[in-house]
Amino acid sequence: MPYKCLTFIHRKPTTTPTAFRTAWETHMQLLMALTHPHQPLESVRHYPARTDSAIAQRAPVSARPADANAPLVLLGDADLVTWDCLSECTYRDELHFQQFYAMLSEKGVGERIAASEERASDMGRLKVVVVGETVVDRFEGR
Repeated sequence: MPYKCLTFIHRKPTTTPTAFRTAWETHMQLLMALTHPHQPLESVRHYPARTDSAIAQRAPVSARPADANAPLVLLGDADLVTWDCLSECTYRDELHFQQFYAMLSEKGVGERIAASEERASDMGRLKVVVVGETVVDRFEGR
């Protein structure tokens, strides 16, 4: 059974969303290279649209706060969207995840990954959640 983790990553307050995304994508390339052959089967990263993006220009005016770095939130409080990247990693099973996680402690590997994470993000705010049940609805042919 697939094993999934969601990671909520935050940029440093002094880093722009664009610079954060560039740094985090560079970090992910390093992470995948250093954890081979135990890297996830799939890593999907979601970055919130910002109020200065092209998509935001087509959104309702009420969704566009003055702060260009604020996430585009159509309903609810934008201040509650505290993450800058939501990463979903899929492993074959729990053993595969444990093998990946063990690689993070290997001499030389862990230090390089930690240094890269520290350059790219606010590690004090990092959250990793194991996904339990997933429900998928597909509406094709519309």
